[in-house]
Amino acid sequence: MLPWRGTVAVEPDDRRVMTVTDGSLTVDDPTGAARRVEFDLRELAERGVLLAYSSTLTLVDRSRAEPLRLQLRAVDPPSFDGIDWPDDVRAGIDAQLAAAAAASAKLRSQLGRVVAVTIVGLGALLLVLVVVLLLA
Repeated sequence: MLPWRGTVAVEPDDRRVMTVTDGSLTVDDPTGAARRVEFDLRELAERGVLLAYSSTLTLVDRSRAEPLRLQLRAVDPPSFDGIDWPDDVRAGIDAQLAAAAAASAKLRSQLGRVVAVTIVGLGALLLVLVVVLLLA
């Protein structure tokens, strides 16, 4: 695996340099204002959060006393698609992405039910009001 190196945005105007090797992911501030942050890829894939989408990357390192969360956006290159994740890490990423998609689908389903019940409830209330007005 060749190391991947690119520029990422932590905030809209806060650029950092991210490097991915076969065992770690580091985020450096080229100005030196912020400290270097290094993550163990396998630890993130197994016990933390490593959600790698095309243009965003979410990391949560739970191995620290206080969990560290980063939401990174690809700047240069404009996509994280070029990262050659090690096979075992890729399997962890895929499992986390599948779990996130399942949770999102479940939430959408629950939201759909809430909307449907609300519409039925409002329809019943409207019907009662119409009947009351007709009888009055």
